[in-house]
Amino acid sequence: GCLIFLNFRLRLYPSTPLVMLRRKEKLSYHKLPPQLKTKILMASYPIALTIAGSDSGGCAGIQADLKTFSALGVFGASVITAITAQNTMGVYDVMAVPSDIVRKQLKAVLDDFNIGAIKVGMLFTKENVLVLKELYNKKIPLVLDPVMISTSGNSLILDQTIEAIKQELFPLATIITPNLNEASILLGREIIST
Repeated sequence: GCLIFLNFRLRLYPSTPLVMLRRKEKLSYHKLPPQLKTKILMASYPIALTIAGSDSGGCAGIQADLKTFSALGVFGASVITAITAQNTMGVYDVMAVPSDIVRKQLKAVLDDFNIGAIKVGMLFTKENVLVLKELYNKKIPLVLDPVMISTSGNSLILDQTIEAIKQELFPLATIITPNLNEASILLGREIIST
């Protein structure tokens, strides 16, 4: 197999035997344990986390974010906040992922991955907003895209969630990227594009 020269680091590979940490090892990549292969792959790329809904049509949400990350050479991790039944013609149904599952997903990712940035899309419920606020590490840049309305005009957020996003997440965000409709909702007045 292809031999690679690995420089093991305790921070990235805590379960690696110490004897391997003290020197550079010449190993066959194909003979490495799967968990170590994954860690090596992740160490080769910047890592971003998307927190959003799942779009069954693949045109938005988690699916679109992961495609974008990949196209830009970024390893993508994800936390799914809602599951939608949608396609290019509309949104047919939305089901929130329970906030305790969102919490477990977010904790699992943050405990294992060296996240360089977080992109937040559809949170859907106030409880998901509060979970993010609770577990968010303020050292990680946070891009907040307050998804509220699908391209087809369907609501993708509960009314109580809008105020929670404004109060709890706006102060934490590095940048906020609403579209015109979302900005109008957030400001409570219509924005007219000229």
